Amino acid sequence: MAEGIRTRSSEEKEEALVCRIIEKILHSEKFLDKFISNKEEALVCRIIEKILHSDKFLDKFISNIRTSLENFFDTKTKVLEEKVVQLEAQMAVLSKENEALEQYSRRNSLRIYGIPKTKTENTDEIVMDLCKNKLNINVSSSVIDSSHRLPGKEGAHPPLIVKFVSRNIKNLIFANKKKLKGSSVIIKEDLTRKRAQLYVSACSRYGSKFVWTRDGNIVHLRSVSACLYI
Repeated sequence: MAEGIRTRSSEEKEEALVCRIIEKILHSEKFLDKFISNKEEALVCRIIEKILHSDKFLDKFISNIRTSLENFFDTKTKVLEEKVVQLEAQMAVLSKENEALEQYSRRNSLRIYGIPKTKTENTDEIVMDLCKNKLNINVSSSVIDSSHRLPGKEGAHPPLIVKFVSRNIKNLIFANKKKLKGSSVIIKEDLTRKRAQLYVSACSRYGSKFVWTRDGNIVHLRSVSACLYI
């Protein structure tokens, strides 16, 4: 009886040792080399033989491998997910800054809609004539940096874009655009695609009478005394 108890005790100790060895194997690539170098090859062989012939040890070994791999990939996945979130945040900031810079480059420009196109037209002269005869503003060619037609929708007059040498001139003309009310001509600020889409969306939601642009920003009139920059 005492011998049986000792045998079971020895097996239990050996099993515990095997479990510890398996755990170390999973966490240290140099463990076996170190173990063998300590002249305990016989014990290693017995342990390996036990592993190969024992479902219990194989299940434990596979379970430990599975757990270790799951932990490894969970950690890697978490790290990658955090990096993705950080990169997305950085991309959002860069995209916003880039869009703001693009709008800043358009600060001196206006788009004019509703003027028929002719074969021999001079767009600078069209702008000067519009300002003089419709807006009562005398504008010379010296304040126009550049002007040209843009692609338009089928069946409509292609819009005209004009860039002035200063924002003050552009703002003066834009501030007088209400004088064109009742005509087919419309003057708008030159917006980025994102802001143009936002403007259309805001007009659709709040009504065009309560939405306008100011220096490239979309403004919504919420009440008689309160405006909201969108």
